[in-house]
Amino acid sequence: MNDEIEEVTPEDLAERKAAVKDTGRCPYCDEKLAVVDLTASPFNEWDAPEAWFCTNQNCGYRLASRRVMEEQGIPGGSYRFLYIPARDWCGPVADTRASLLTEPRKG
Repeated sequence: MNDEIEEVTPEDLAERKAAVKDTGRCPYCDEKLAVVDLTASPFNEWDAPEAWFCTNQNCGYRLASRRVMEEQGIPGGSYRFLYIPARDWCGPVADTRASLLTEPRKG
């Protein structure tokens, strides 16, 4: 795993976040965001029909979150970049929650 985190200035990050709705790219690693249909799950807790999130295992945001979680006594915890287009909102989503959205359903 590459632990190098791309340095992004606060100004560049703000510009990238503002452009997510047009680019569909993670402002931290510039990877294409995965689109998930939230209406497909009866367990959806979000008030939007879809969410976009970063699936890059080496995204700087995710790698930095692992360190933060470790410092808080939560080893192995992490989060990913999330964008809700219906609300034009950016924020974190717990890695476990993001994986639930993309894993095939069992049964």
